[in-house]
Amino acid sequence: MKRLTFFLLLSAFQLFSLSVFRLAAQPLPAYQTPWVRTNLNYSTSAANARSRLGVAAGTNFAVAAGTGLTAVTNPGATLITFSLYTAPSISSFTNDQGTLEIGSTVTATGLGWALAGAAITSQSLNNGINGMALALRGTNHTSTYTTDRTYTLTVSDGITTPTASTSIAFSHKRYWGVSANATLTDGQVIALSKEFSATRVKGAFSLSAAAEYLYYAYPASWGAASFTVNGLPSTAWTLVTRAFVNASGNSTSFNIYRSDNLLTGTYSIEVN
Repeated sequence: MKRLTFFLLLSAFQLFSLSVFRLAAQPLPAYQTPWVRTNLNYSTSAANARSRLGVAAGTNFAVAAGTGLTAVTNPGATLITFSLYTAPSISSFTNDQGTLEIGSTVTATGLGWALAGAAITSQSLNNGINGMALALRGTNHTSTYTTDRTYTLTVSDGITTPTASTSIAFSHKRYWGVSANATLTDGQVIALSKEFSATRVKGAFSLSAAAEYLYYAYPASWGAASFTVNGLPSTAWTLVTRAFVNASGNSTSFNIYRSDNLLTGTYSIEVN
């Protein structure tokens, strides 16, 4: 009875193992998440495995490309190791331009990327770059542009096709600082503290003046500003709206706010 039970259990295990292999050898759809486990070991005689899976004795075991499964053994081996499918992925994709001031001109863009997972069979970039050598992990794209641009990288191993994008943006800046001058030239505005932005609203920041005016400037299209100084609303500001030429040569209508009075001390400013 014990011997019969043992053989029944053994037969059930072999049938279950064979079913696992048959299921595992099915192609993985592109939308299906690859298995988490990276290896599955099936211990059996090489002859038995070849017999069940249809591989002739005396040859190395191989599973056809695209099945999501590979296997490695040598003639006479007693253990076959199946490595489950790992999809290719794009771990990073960057450009060397980032955010630029409106008025700038780009003539060449450096692009770099890193891949992980399965070996790829194709890779390409948009914006006229198209297909590239499989070993390539960076390129310098010679192309002139003055407005926002997005590069999209597409790779594939014939089963999974991941994409990644990197963008170059053109933006205005806003400016703030102090000056003893009652009016500022374009160059003097450019010399103030500055940052890229798309809004006039700015959280609390400090300005230290010594018999100087406080200044805040930004594109007029962002609307009228209101100020809080040292925690209290302040309307003691004079607005001048005029054409302003930035450091990159772009002319845009700017709101340039100046405190009504020469001030001395350190002031906490908020702009809304």
